[in-house]
Amino acid sequence: MTAPVLSIARTAGKGRQPVAIERIRDLEDELAAVAAERTDLADEIAALSRRIDLAIRADRPDVAMHVAGRLDALAASLTRRSAA
Repeated sequence: MTAPVLSIARTAGKGRQPVAIERIRDLEDELAAVAAERTDLADEIAALSRRIDLAIRADRPDVAMHVAGRLDALAASLTRRSAA
């Protein structure tokens, strides 16, 4: 026995989904993109943290300062994007 199939009225055009369904799909796509971006960001921050740690252990404050500058630029970029 199968479940009954609900009929969804189409708002316009042949094969189009209702506006609410299209909006949900768009938001789901955006959410997936944000999740992927968050994962990439976490990986980059972890890598930068390890670089600073190694630079300090190797007595290379110039490298540590360079990486700290990269972290600062990354934070500024995120701040600008969240304000947009």
